[in-house]
Amino acid sequence: MWGVFLHAASKDQLTVLCKARSVACDPDAIYAALEYDDVLAAGVARLLLWTDPKALPAVGDVDAALALYLRTWRPGKPHPQTWPDLYRQALAAVGGEHANVA
Repeated sequence: MWGVFLHAASKDQLTVLCKARSVACDPDAIYAALEYDDVLAAGVARLLLWTDPKALPAVGDVDAALALYLRTWRPGKPHPQTWPDLYRQALAAVGGEHANVA
């Protein structure tokens, strides 16, 4: 969350998002609200992508999507071996029969 709060590419939009969600735009208030406000959480997650200087990977580029995830979310214990199948599941969930992943 700090990255989104401080980054020039996202901080102004975070202010707009917080106002729309009736949350004070300060780290403590945002952290507290994230637990209960799924829209705020999704918005902050989306804004995190704005902080990455690289372009979004093409749909279906499993390796580039994993690299983006590792670069932006910096998970403590990533499981790259499970990524391809979970990526396919997520793509199918949002793309339905139009999902096309090699």
